[in-house]
Amino acid sequence: MEEAKEPLEKEESHDTGEKDMWDLVNYPLLAERAFDLAKAGLAAGEVPIGCLFAYFPDEVSTQGKELQPIIIAECYNTPNRNKNATCHAEINAVDLAIEWAKENNVPLSTLWPRTSVIVTVEPCVMCAAALVYIGVRHVRYGCSNKRFGGCGSIADVPLHEGSKAEANGRVCPKFVGGWRSEEAIMLLKEFYKGENPNAPSHKVKKKKNRESGATTDNK
Repeated sequence: MEEAKEPLEKEESHDTGEKDMWDLVNYPLLAERAFDLAKAGLAAGEVPIGCLFAYFPDEVSTQGKELQPIIIAECYNTPNRNKNATCHAEINAVDLAIEWAKENNVPLSTLWPRTSVIVTVEPCVMCAAALVYIGVRHVRYGCSNKRFGGCGSIADVPLHEGSKAEANGRVCPKFVGGWRSEEAIMLLKEFYKGENPNAPSHKVKKKKNRESGATTDNK
């Protein structure tokens, strides 16, 4: 598997003191896996967004000891499969990570501050809020989400909710975007070339009208 192909186009950081060892792009096999998941989602007829959670079981070493993260959860979007609009890749991964913690007797209070996330598209407001609330360590994402992005595109959840998390004793994640964004955008374009079989009929009609150059007064 290849390493990240592009330099970062954009970096958004809400915690300048965070260490690079938590950034999953420094672990190419893990980073590549996120795109494998997005492609699997595309093949399954879902919006192609892949996400994985990696847990660092060792304490941070003051001597710069290299940490070895392990994948504890991975998923892509499944709203179409589950008929549930909240089944985003990040939310699915949260549920899977909780199951892993129970099976391995790891308290969530220990799990989240030692867990980093990588996702191919900027988390939406719902997912960004969830990641801030549980207090993961680091979130690396690909392209921006201009319609729903919660990390600066339409709202800045980490900025507005991070202080609340810290006040309640939780870690506020560092969110960094722009990783392999063009590749993530191409996957999204590939999906939207087709027709979502679960989209409401009025949205499908609007899309067809736009493609044909037609206009409609229906909202």
